[in-house]
Amino acid sequence: MKRLLNIEWLKTIHYRTTKLFLLAYVAIVVLGTITLTQDIPFLGLNINLDDLGVFQTPQIWHFMTFAFAILKIFLAIIVVTNISNEFSYGTLKQNLIDGLSKKEFVLSKTLTIVLMSAAATLLVFFISLLLGLQKSTEFVFMSTDLWYVLSFFVKHLAFLSFAMLLCIWVRKSALSLALLFIWWIIESIIRTMEFFTYKSLDMKSISKDYYLSDFLPLRAMEQTIPNPATRVNQVQEMTQGMLPPVVLEPIFLVVSFAYFILFVGLSYWLVKRRDL
Repeated sequence: MKRLLNIEWLKTIHYRTTKLFLLAYVAIVVLGTITLTQDIPFLGLNINLDDLGVFQTPQIWHFMTFAFAILKIFLAIIVVTNISNEFSYGTLKQNLIDGLSKKEFVLSKTLTIVLMSAAATLLVFFISLLLGLQKSTEFVFMSTDLWYVLSFFVKHLAFLSFAMLLCIWVRKSALSLALLFIWWIIESIIRTMEFFTYKSLDMKSISKDYYLSDFLPLRAMEQTIPNPATRVNQVQEMTQGMLPPVVLEPIFLVVSFAYFILFVGLSYWLVKRRDL
């Protein structure tokens, strides 16, 4: 495993795209946190998230992981760029000639995804911890909200492994990202059609809480960290309590991790059956 990580490190550290997007990721997280602590102009009003209790523990874990989960696209760009370069520059073929197996190739990429996801999770965790210590009137560390940190990690595992699968399939970074976007549109269309079909036929979904489309890959990942807006008292007052309360759904955590395993397995299947 250490040998695979060393090989992967030597290959990726020299890619300009890797350095650029890693720096961009860290910079956006840090600067984004600083920005969120300031007054934010919105519709002629100055909104202070601190006054809304966003940075109070334990809910800060929910708000911060939700806010920065969108940045996983930066890490996905690194993943697909590095994999596509393996095909474009013949690096993979040379490594296979030198004795690297196809299984080790997929394993090395998977380990990279795990490490990137862990690093992103730790970054957001420690920034949230420092902010919580500074802003909370009564600091609470241990709570069920810490599950959102785990959800952040699993969400990244599933998303980046999906990007890896698409890139191994088409071998082009730009096309992989385009397919990722197209798949998101397809899922949105399916979910919309399912909702209106049930509504028009006066049918119930598979349960009172879930639709079948909720278990599609990107939708399941999204559900691991639901929108925390309704946890703000002012939002509940404005909507007169019409919005449902936020509930942690462990089922989507399990489904997203299952997708991670599936995508890694499919990636290995593609690599194994293809003439590289």
